[in-house]
Amino acid sequence: MYELFYDEWAAVRNAVSTAYRNSVKTDEKLSKARNYDTAREAALDGPNIPPEVYDTLVDTVRGNLDKLHRHAALKRDAIGADELRMWDLYVPMVEGKSPDIPYETAREYVTEAVAPLGDAYQSRLAEGLDSRWVDVYETAGKQSGAYSGGTYDSQPYILMNYQDDVSSMFTLAHELGHSMHSELASKAQPYVYADYTIFIAEIASTVNETLLTDYLLETVEDDRLRRHILNEHLERFRSTLFRQTMFAEFEQRAHERSQAGEPLTADALDELYHDLKGDYYEPAALDDRIAREWMRIPHFYRSFYVFQYSTGICAAVALVDAIKQEGDTAAERYREFLSRGSRDYPSELLRDAGVDMTDSEPIKRAMDVYDSYLDEFESLT
Repeated sequence: MYELFYDEWAAVRNAVSTAYRNSVKTDEKLSKARNYDTAREAALDGPNIPPEVYDTLVDTVRGNLDKLHRHAALKRDAIGADELRMWDLYVPMVEGKSPDIPYETAREYVTEAVAPLGDAYQSRLAEGLDSRWVDVYETAGKQSGAYSGGTYDSQPYILMNYQDDVSSMFTLAHELGHSMHSELASKAQPYVYADYTIFIAEIASTVNETLLTDYLLETVEDDRLRRHILNEHLERFRSTLFRQTMFAEFEQRAHERSQAGEPLTADALDELYHDLKGDYYEPAALDDRIAREWMRIPHFYRSFYVFQYSTGICAAVALVDAIKQEGDTAAERYREFLSRGSRDYPSELLRDAGVDMTDSEPIKRAMDVYDSYLDEFESLT
């Protein structure tokens, strides 16, 4: 399937590269028309995100790729492969299917996990679960996936397709983070300030995931379940922090090449992506087909957007770390952050909560947590 899939992309590579080159050129022309020096500067100016946030993320992640390489090597050994191939990246490091996690059990775990955020937060989340916030199971014609929605003056609504497994439990925690963010902001802010930008949108959801991981590792004794929990959270780290940063680096380099007058041909884009993939997944065996992966990433047509998934997970880990160390003081600061919606620029809101993403420290803290989870997984295997 891997070979068939990427061979299909090979048949349209010139058309796709032309479409992406035109997208990059459009970014450049619009930024010049608005008197910006670069397309990235124009993209970051709207939410007032300092450019050093982007550069600090890429540089710090690049400086910690040894941790991702360790993860890849662990995966190679866990699945019993002589070498890790590109399709193996998506294979779990755990044996068999997930242990059964019924929805009621997941509810209990998630509710207990958010206790460090305070009684008011925990009780409101529990009330929401009792008030039909969640459309839980698959039904005929129901949309796939999961999301949290609602309106300014309604309760949150979560669509799920719960599967009685570890992944579904983490998805429930994730979507409840979004719902509580919307709930607190809507209660505290007028309509115009109740929404929030992408830069902070994934923080509340990832805070809940991180708290859930910590809670389960502290309370669950079954080694098989612990391995599945660790595998789930490690994969979310890999696919969010490292993969999205790699995407951000690809965007930046492609725009820089275009601005320097270098043609963005299919060959040039394939080579750029292949080199990045090799840097990020050094222990894995690369083939020519993976160079075409960039063609299937729709985010690249919304330039300088994906890095915010990476900064979001780093900020979330830093916030949880502060809550664990400072207790109620940091938890209150976090709840205030959620309730402010978009009352200020996103980087300022986050700085008031205690996290400065122009500094490498939150990213390094996230890397340390990731490394500690790798230690824990290795000890269980």
